[in-house]
Amino acid sequence: MKLWYSVVIGDILYKMAMRIRPYELRKGETDRLLNRYIRAFEKGIERELDIADILKSAVEDFGRVRVDKKRKIPLVGVMGEIYVRSEPF
Repeated sequence: MKLWYSVVIGDILYKMAMRIRPYELRKGETDRLLNRYIRAFEKGIERELDIADILKSAVEDFGRVRVDKKRKIPLVGVMGEIYVRSEPF
């Protein structure tokens, strides 16, 4: 179960970060939050803490990131959902 939770939580964190990062006003803020919560979940799963509390905090913190409200139009389209989500570049 821990492995499954790790996969699902990692995916949720990554999706939140990818949705916010292009619009963040303070560059790097989203990545710092992502790394912080990856470590928090690692410790939480190892110590068998309540993961729901950590996830709730993550959602609240990601929601506080100041963003530019204007929608951006992608300049390049890359096919392949897994590649687009998982490739850091």
